[in-house]
Formats: sequence, C-alpha cells, structure tokens
Amino acid sequence: MKYNIAEIFGPTIQGEGTHAGRKVGFIRFADCNLSCSFCDTDHRSQMQLTASEIVEKLPKNIKRVVITGGEPLLQVDQNLLDALKDYETHLETNGTIALGDLKFHHVTVSPKLSPSETHIEYADDLKLLYPIYDPSDWPHFKAKNKYLQPIDLNGEMKIKETLERIYLESDWDLSVQLHKFIGVE
Repeated sequence: MKYNIAEIFGPTIQGEGTHAGRKVGFIRFADCNLSCSFCDTDHRSQMQLTASEIVEKLPKNIKRVVITGGEPLLQVDQNLLDALKDYETHLETNGTIALGDLKFHHVTVSPKLSPSETHIEYADDLKLLYPIYDPSDWPHFKAKNKYLQPIDLNGEMKIKETLERIYLESDWDLSVQLHKFIGVE
C-alpha cells in the first residue's frame, strides 16, 4: 500500500500542546475530509510512499514522530504503525474519524466541527483554535489536557482574547505555535 504524503521533515520542535519544545519528526498526510480556510497543509504537493519508504525518509536522530495532515486517519493503518514501531507516535487529527483499534502514544484532537460530528473516542490533548471554536461547547469531551490556541484572523493574532477566555475557564490552558515564534518549520 502507498500513502499520500504532503511532506516528511525534521528534526524540528513540536510547537503545540503538552509536548511543545520536544524534538520530533513530522509525517504530514496530504488528504483531508474538510476544507478549512486556515489549513497549513499544502495539498498540492504529494508523494506516494510505502510504509518502509516513509520510515527511510524520517530523520535518524529522533524518537518521536508526529503524524498529522490533512487528516491522517483517512490513511493511517496498522501496517504503517508497525513500520513506525521504533518511534513514539503522536497523532494530530481533526477528530472526524474514530481511532478504532489503532494505538498511538499521544493523541491530539483539534476539532473543526461540532462535538456531535467529532467521532474520535478520546484525546490526550484537546486543542481548540480560538476564538473560532468555543470551549463551552466541549465540556464532556474526554481529554487529559485542554488547550485554547490563538488563531490569526485577518492578520491579527488573537492572543489577548484567548488569554482573557483562559482566565475565565478552569479546565483550559494556553497553547501557542512555539515553532513559529522561534522560527522553525
């Protein structure tokens, strides 16, 4: 089987959530089941790679691999996870597809639809892009950590608004795109 990959890169720094600041490699899948205007994936640039070809392209000096997209759960299967057995696998997903039997070391859900349209069973990190998504819509979602991440709307990063909301919420913390602040991919 071949996977539709937008890019593989690293080593770099995980910029978001619980593992911010850790050295990682990225596997960015090209396909997605949504069309978000703020998406940071170039869906035009694509490689068709087998699981072993993906592993070969990963940097050799990393322990963690972030599997992201697009929407990786459209393609990730047990065959790929078996090929990545020597790595700590971190999934970043929009949550529209259930995990089923797939196991990851860490799961981050950044939902783009309503809670009723989010089918993933749990998350280590729930990350909402703020102020687009309202944390009060997500009180019952099972997640170890809950983050609001300020989003750039019309050229203005909504940091002040995000901090004000976090100060009002007992269960939510701040996640920033650290990699952008320090100037890495």
